[in-house]
Amino acid sequence: MFNSYIIIGYLIRMLNTMIYSVKVFLLVLLIMYLGFGEAFLRLSEGSTDKAQFIDDYPHAILYSFRLSLGDMQTDTFDDTVQPVMVWLLFVLCILYTNIVMLNLLIAIISEAFALINNNADNANYQERASLIAENHYLIPDYRKRQFCENNQYLIVVQEEEQPEKSENDQQVSSIILLSSQNRIRMEKLRKILRVWKTNLIRYWKNLISECHYISY
Repeated sequence: MFNSYIIIGYLIRMLNTMIYSVKVFLLVLLIMYLGFGEAFLRLSEGSTDKAQFIDDYPHAILYSFRLSLGDMQTDTFDDTVQPVMVWLLFVLCILYTNIVMLNLLIAIISEAFALINNNADNANYQERASLIAENHYLIPDYRKRQFCENNQYLIVVQEEEQPEKSENDQQVSSIILLSSQNRIRMEKLRKILRVWKTNLIRYWKNLISECHYISY
């Protein structure tokens, strides 16, 4: 519905492209959440009941996600079975998920934004074309036949800017034009000579036949 508007359709296309471009990034980030969550869960299970900070695996993944957002609860780290290992995992989780992956996400989104922004008009037309393709069944058949018989062709119109030609390019173009004109003139001359040759042969044949007739 909103894809038909120029500004909104452009933004929708941009969001779709950005989401598609970060699919591999999201998979890598999920694997990191699973790995750090598993490590935190095992260290928490080996500690005493008061020192445990994770109850089950879903909460372990949620805990890794909260660390990437800056929610840091480290009150019971010193009471765990391996406090040094817990603090090391905590620092690594913050470093990778909150710094490295966040900057990588910004770089991927910036690249996708620049790609769409450079082709804003094409992206807008593509979004409108997809909207037409999704709702083509609403167009009656007789209206479709008015544009294209049996829907056999796709007409694409694109405005192209002609680059300015240099002096050498103009000279080359003039030489090519003259050579093509000379070629056309030579073809016409060959046709004229061929016609003359045919008429001349026909004339001599007629003349010889008349001479034979007179001799008899």
